[in-house]
Amino acid sequence: MICRYTLLTEGSTDAALLPILDWTIRRHTNQVFSGEFAYRRGQGLAEKIRNALEDAPCDLLFIHRDSDREEPFRRYEEIQAALTEAKVEQPSVCVVPVRMMEAWLLFDPGVLRQAAGNRNSRATLNLPTHAQLENIADPKTVLREALRTASERRGRRLDEFNKQIPAAMRRITQLTDDFSPLLRMSAFQRLQDDVRAILEARNWREE
Repeated sequence: MICRYTLLTEGSTDAALLPILDWTIRRHTNQVFSGEFAYRRGQGLAEKIRNALEDAPCDLLFIHRDSDREEPFRRYEEIQAALTEAKVEQPSVCVVPVRMMEAWLLFDPGVLRQAAGNRNSRATLNLPTHAQLENIADPKTVLREALRTASERRGRRLDEFNKQIPAAMRRITQLTDDFSPLLRMSAFQRLQDDVRAILEARNWREE
């Protein structure tokens, strides 16, 4: 039997999280899951959650919120309060990167060059080290600039590429087979722990 999960995010670019969730689930279970992305519609988070479950019914719900300038625990509290208000019965997992989701897309320069459509690029991307990823103030800007640099486009061709950057961001995770370098990041490790706990509680964790 295939179980279904739904990912509710802050924007369409965050659909890049789907391959990360697929990889995470495969680490902890042989149970097959099929994931679906839900667009946020509604006013408050509780309404968005209810609408997401109506649009994409599931066995497991993931809710993504970036920390931005807040402490991550504040986002967990906001999500838990919204789940209670929405009276959600499905098991749910919070996905709360420190700062922004884009920090999780900066660890592999080779994949980033492929996503920019220029796998043979030799341009210096000036990416942060793995240890620095959670301390970047604006990872979205860092990622956009790295993709622009990797594309090695100029002038009008660069202007055209700027419009393709959201799609390039999504390609990064589609092209990545192994996200284990992110395990040293606290928010990513918490996601792993929370998924494993849910799978165990629901007896979805097949050895």
